[in-house]
Amino acid sequence: MGIQPRPAFRDYWALKPSYKHTPWYHAAMKRERFEAIHSTMLHCSATEAESVQKIAPFMNSLLKNFQAAFYPWQNLSLDEMVIGWKGRFKYRQFNAAKPKKFHIKMFGLCNSTTGYTYNLLGYFGSERAYDPESDPDGESAIRVFQTLLTPLIKGHHIFADRYYTTRNLVDYLLCRHVYYTFTVQSNRRGFPAEMKTLKLNNREKKYFMNETSEALVIMWRNKKAKTPCLMVSTNTNW
Repeated sequence: MGIQPRPAFRDYWALKPSYKHTPWYHAAMKRERFEAIHSTMLHCSATEAESVQKIAPFMNSLLKNFQAAFYPWQNLSLDEMVIGWKGRFKYRQFNAAKPKKFHIKMFGLCNSTTGYTYNLLGYFGSERAYDPESDPDGESAIRVFQTLLTPLIKGHHIFADRYYTTRNLVDYLLCRHVYYTFTVQSNRRGFPAEMKTLKLNNREKKYFMNETSEALVIMWRNKKAKTPCLMVSTNTNW
């Protein structure tokens, strides 16, 4: 520590008269207090520390307080969100089309009515990144939902876009007793084959129900749409 090196941190607080004895350390701060600060904060300057590890304690504390302050209502929304950041960070991204061009990408689970953020999952590298083109079976999407839904009980209703939608994800949420309403691409595996070829007239609509009557697929087309809009919902009691 500075110009007075010692074999160990504890030696700076040694009480016995010796070369290790440094009286003013006791007056400045208790040893326990110093060790608590060093173990939780000072590692942020270590060059060998992984970038995510530097912010993990702060993120965990933040989410703990988010979840303690408010439990969300039934309807939830899951989507990507960006947090503006121009500082140095390994996983910082740039997208000129976003309001915050330099940002950190997150998956967010929010209360649909109030917009309250209940849970977050950082988009940090290939282990947590999600690419629907490389995830035809939905296993990566399931991991995203599984992480974000961990604190919740059953009975919620999630709304999301087609970015995540796969048949395996639908089955996973049904097993967890969580409703799901979302748009879907016509070529997704596990959905009716007619979705790929069926032509609809203006304001025409079609319905498909799976064999267990647990998932309803709706197709419709209006005058402005070039292709039909596809939506799937497991809340079939509407």
